[in-house]
Amino acid sequence: MPNIDVIRSAVYAELAGDETLSALCTAYKGKRRPAGFTNPTITVEIANLEGAEGKGVWMCDVFVTAYVDILSNSVADHVRHAALDAAIRLKLAGNSIDIDGVKVMPLWEGEIIGPEWDADHDTETYLERRFGMIFITFD
Repeated sequence: MPNIDVIRSAVYAELAGDETLSALCTAYKGKRRPAGFTNPTITVEIANLEGAEGKGVWMCDVFVTAYVDILSNSVADHVRHAALDAAIRLKLAGNSIDIDGVKVMPLWEGEIIGPEWDADHDTETYLERRFGMIFITFD
């Protein structure tokens, strides 16, 4: 079974390697962005890795969070959030991720949160998209 770091790196590689998405933002692995980042950015995080029914069947959640600066009138930039969300969905929803040694089923879309404002970062809003991933190992 691949660990969370391997899964995160594979999803990150898919997103960071996409020309459309790269033109819109910078991608980072993990929930936290580096200090001194500039928006728009996206982060990739994996959570809830656990065995499913059946030997060698695993599942996890993939969270992709888009961060965008607020507009000059102090409201969320819905246009930029929508463009990022569309590019993320196009790259991940219904597609498989390449991970050595496992068969990854097509990802399915889960819930979406946002755009939301975070008091810790009062000059930006975030939108979080969740995807479900099931994969099978053959060991």
